[in-house]
Amino acid sequence: MYFDAAVNHGPYYAKKYYKEANGDYNKFVELRKKHYERMKNNIPQQNENYNGWINRLNNIDKYIEKNY
Repeated sequence: MYFDAAVNHGPYYAKKYYKEANGDYNKFVELRKKHYERMKNNIPQQNENYNGWINRLNNIDKYIEKNY
């Protein structure tokens, strides 16, 4: 999940959210979702990408829950 965050949000935000979550996986996922929501709300051109971002995050979350 951290690697995916670094790819999608950049290393700066991945590290920031990881530290802010303090090892809490669910909080890390929520911070990522909030990042996508801010992008959607602040950059109208990104609205079309929002559902894809959330689907990607949910699919990774389901995979991790199932396999780890």
